[in-house]
Amino acid sequence: PGVLNIGLANEMNNIHYHKPLISTNPCGEIWLEAYGCCDLGAINLAQHINEDGTDFDWDALNDTVNLGIRFLDDVLDVNTYPLAEIEKNCKDVRRIGLGVMGLGHALVKLGVRYDRADGRKKVDQLFNFIKKNAYEASTYLAAEKGCFPSFKAEPFLESGFCKTLTKSLRRKIMEYGMRNCAVLTIAPTGTTSILAGTSSGIEPIFAPGYKRTYYADAEGSNDRVLKTEIVIDPLFEQLWRESGDLESLADVFVGAMDISVEDHLRMQAVCQDHIDNAVSKTINMPSDYPMEDWSAMMLKYGPRLKGTTVYRSGSRGNEPLTPMSAQEAIEYLVSKNDDALLGAAMSDCPSGVCDILPTGDESNDAAEVSLETSESS
Repeated sequence: PGVLNIGLANEMNNIHYHKPLISTNPCGEIWLEAYGCCDLGAINLAQHINEDGTDFDWDALNDTVNLGIRFLDDVLDVNTYPLAEIEKNCKDVRRIGLGVMGLGHALVKLGVRYDRADGRKKVDQLFNFIKKNAYEASTYLAAEKGCFPSFKAEPFLESGFCKTLTKSLRRKIMEYGMRNCAVLTIAPTGTTSILAGTSSGIEPIFAPGYKRTYYADAEGSNDRVLKTEIVIDPLFEQLWRESGDLESLADVFVGAMDISVEDHLRMQAVCQDHIDNAVSKTINMPSDYPMEDWSAMMLKYGPRLKGTTVYRSGSRGNEPLTPMSAQEAIEYLVSKNDDALLGAAMSDCPSGVCDILPTGDESNDAAEVSLETSESS
């Protein structure tokens, strides 16, 4: 269940003078005009931390933002469209959506909590930086390749979103124009973030570890059986093996269900302030959270959000994911080490090519070969 704020979406619509926004894509991260399309990409923020781990690598992030804007703009020209109307519209307004993933992991690396004021302050600085550089990148492309066909400087700059831009950036838009009617979004990046081995979108980590319950085919029959596996957050495991400091890990590895409803909304609002399209985020709430409290939260934060989604714990019957505490995750890792076979050999292979070394038992016979990728094994 979720809610959309079409009034705010059109108030902030950069092409309000040309086409109204009428709906969103399924996850709500991008409002679209008729025959609009999703042209989305995501920056892995966890890979943009400086060497001493004290801040974002702003120079590298600027380079990635510029590359991302150019890449997504090029996609509009090389894409094969299903309908002529979609192609015509997309090349008319050239809407793109550069977003992020790995915010939860990035904040952990910086030692900043997701649910505290200093965490929101850092995120506000981050997205203000991304906004500035993404808009500058689109003005540079406009100077190089031309503005999007329906661009009109004066009404464009009168949009609610453009009024939040700095005077110097507004002057650049007036002088060079914009290649794209909108450039930023925040998508869920569910599968994308799993492939990258990082946290999804702007979400906090789900938990230091979790128990996953799922149905699978029974071996040798057509029956379906219930299975359980334990998944440990890869960054949690890495940092614990490096430091062994449970107290500091437990402080920064705050899970989605440990964050209050209001702190979830606060973070989404901070991000939405700097995003010209929209933000997809899940607000995790306890099963007994009162509806009147949720109504109060919506009245307080709704005017800043173009949409949001709620997941009430237990609302889907059996929970597929059960969070583990930091202590429980460490106990599992210790037990896994204790159970390791003799002669075990572990190897990281970021290039994608691995030497597979079997582990042996006391008779020195090969007993097991295991392969772990990202968060799944």
